[in-house]
Amino acid sequence: MLEQRLFLQRMWLTTHQQLKQHDSRLIDSLSLLTSYSELGDGSEALKLLLSDSDSWVQNVIEPENTWETNYLLFLAELSLALGINKRDHLIPLMLKTDSEKTRRFGLELLLRDSKRLPHEYFEACLTELNPIDLLLLGKCGDARQVSGLRSIVTDIQADQIQRNFAQLGLLLLGERVDSAALFYELLKHPQYLTDEVVNLLVSAMSKDRCDALIKDLASTSNIEKSLLISVMSKSACVQYIPFLCEFLSQEPYRETVLKGLVTQLGDELVQLIPYEAFHPTRDVAWDVIDTNIVEKDILDWFHASAANRASRQLAGQDLSSVKFEEVLLYGNSLQRNQAAVHLTFNNPSHALICSTALSASCGKRNDVGGSI
Repeated sequence: MLEQRLFLQRMWLTTHQQLKQHDSRLIDSLSLLTSYSELGDGSEALKLLLSDSDSWVQNVIEPENTWETNYLLFLAELSLALGINKRDHLIPLMLKTDSEKTRRFGLELLLRDSKRLPHEYFEACLTELNPIDLLLLGKCGDARQVSGLRSIVTDIQADQIQRNFAQLGLLLLGERVDSAALFYELLKHPQYLTDEVVNLLVSAMSKDRCDALIKDLASTSNIEKSLLISVMSKSACVQYIPFLCEFLSQEPYRETVLKGLVTQLGDELVQLIPYEAFHPTRDVAWDVIDTNIVEKDILDWFHASAANRASRQLAGQDLSSVKFEEVLLYGNSLQRNQAAVHLTFNNPSHALICSTALSASCGKRNDVGGSI
């Protein structure tokens, strides 16, 4: 069942209800299993799940291993949910360590948790000034982090990247930040324009700012095509869909395009594309899918319904009027992630949740991020 959960996380079309049902059965099964004392022959995943707090810090997170970080985070969530470890011990232990890797894991786990932790646990992040940590601080929905992030923006000792990520954190916490200007600053250091960072910056822009950015990128000769396609697909602007469809046949761009289409256009689009195209082994599936037919079907459907479309969409609905809480409940995993981003921008007291987290799928209340 643990492997099934990992599969569901990788599936773009997984719904909240599917995760909720699976996680409920999983917790019931594990509760029964962990009530037995003889578990020496259990799977490696089960042994990790049963690790105590010290083992998590010393033997699970720190060593190089083949486990995906998101999978380890889910196992840690299960450990807390089952009472194997206590949140008031495990998470502070991670956040107080000198290890950057372990501290970041603790922050990610905190974002998936259902309660606030004291402000002082974040102090190390403001001392180390690692860009990823600064972004995580912005995701927490905790206004107490604003003053610390502001001080980094004006700190002459901080480098430009640190100031940029402090600004991104402030943007998530509701502070006035020019997301387009911040995009251009990070464009000087493209290694920091990750898929997540691009999505946050573009999602914060108005349609006019998105259009201006895309026009500028398209006319700049040294811009990677992948970045242009990424910005288009994350803009939610439906006018770019015909252009994006041209890249379905090109493997380097296909995943970015598909994610954008599925996020914007809703369930009707899924009916036009073979189910296997969204499977975790989708690269194999696309070897036998006729991309020309798929592209034609999408464009025919899109143009036939163009008159009824808003200029920007999420889950097939007008971005300006869609109810993000409903998308969190009924959308697929890509749509739910995007709804969480917009919820945070609309209400910065909402932590930027991970839609495939145990707490999200089980519908727990998040005192930082609201009711999910």
